[in-house]
Amino acid sequence: MAGEMNNTNTFRTNSATINTPHGDKLIYPFGPPIFQSEVHTNFVADLLKEGKKLTIEKDDWRHKLAGQMKYGGSYIYDKDFTSKSEKYLLNYVERFLTQLTDSFGDGVVNRLLKKERWD
Repeated sequence: MAGEMNNTNTFRTNSATINTPHGDKLIYPFGPPIFQSEVHTNFVADLLKEGKKLTIEKDDWRHKLAGQMKYGGSYIYDKDFTSKSEKYLLNYVERFLTQLTDSFGDGVVNRLLKKERWD
């Protein structure tokens, strides 16, 4: 088994990991790393609150997806909430890129941004 959920809803894996100073993890199950972190419960509550306001008629975004979804949906949040969320999530992106740079040097982020091959 590659991994499993434990009692605290944290994913545990036997894959190689790097722990960050902020308590995040970089997990290496196959190729590019997966960033694992925990967002604040208020952010989750805001996402759920705003999500309850979305409707298929007004906010459906499935027509913008590359493929068709058999189940579920894709919705677009309003611009104010998206802007607020992006600012919050940018901290996590910066932590991810900082850890990659600390672990592998400055060139790794440049390679990611240029979409160069990892060979």
